[in-house]
Amino acid sequence: MTTPSPAPHPHHLLLPQLGSEEDFAALRETLRVCAFHNRGICERLEISSIVDFVPKCDGRSIAADIEYPVDGIIRLVLDGEFVAEQVLESKLPARAVAVMRPAGDEFRPRLLSESIALAKKHAEELGYEPRMDPDFAADLEEVIRSRKPWNPPAWE
Repeated sequence: MTTPSPAPHPHHLLLPQLGSEEDFAALRETLRVCAFHNRGICERLEISSIVDFVPKCDGRSIAADIEYPVDGIIRLVLDGEFVAEQVLESKLPARAVAVMRPAGDEFRPRLLSESIALAKKHAEELGYEPRMDPDFAADLEEVIRSRKPWNPPAWE
């Protein structure tokens, strides 16, 4: 006798559609062509192991400018920095930016009001309102209290 599969958690239904096997194959090929793999990253950054990676914000000077395709992806993925689409398109192979963009509609961050509506709907489905861990809530309040205004660099 087989047991039925449990219904997915409501939050799991909110996860983005990541794409088909063909989409992933195209992304893997783009990363390979751009040398965004362990050996390519280590050679470009002149490090012996990816464990030795130092982000640009922590003082890395190698690949600080985007000269090669791998530099753009390092900046975007490993450094976690914004890279203008025009810069990526100028350095990456043709269609690479399209391959890396989410499928379907253009990406749009969720509005706070949408997040609040989803949270209320989730609470209704649960039958109770989830409560935040008190220690986490205190940490979050401290982060909000001590945040500073964002001053983007002139190139953004």
